[in-house]
Amino acid sequence: MNAQELIGKYIQIRDAKDELSKKQKADMARINTVLDKIEKMLMEQMQEIGSDSIKTKAGTCYQSIRASVRVEDREKFLNFVRENEAWDLLESRASKREVEQFLETNQDIPPGVSISRESIVGVRRPS
Repeated sequence: MNAQELIGKYIQIRDAKDELSKKQKADMARINTVLDKIEKMLMEQMQEIGSDSIKTKAGTCYQSIRASVRVEDREKFLNFVRENEAWDLLESRASKREVEQFLETNQDIPPGVSISRESIVGVRRPS
């Protein structure tokens, strides 16, 4: 196959993949809606009987607590961490965008950081 045929085939397959993904997302949304309804019904039943679980021959349902944490005021939070030396409250990672900008400006990367790059192939539709 020549480049034109390969590009055409690539776009055709990518379109099919996108359609399949859209269909799968729609199917998953319907399934998740049903699962959510069942979860609510089970929660209601557990609350009615005053239990945090129900064991049956088909299986067991149970309640658990899921927590999420969000920083509402970054400056306040970081000041607290510094003042109390509570470094374990933080998770650390390098910002790709900022490290690349640092590299561009300083012709070097910050200590303790590495950058890896790989060449990839992109394919666009004809305009």
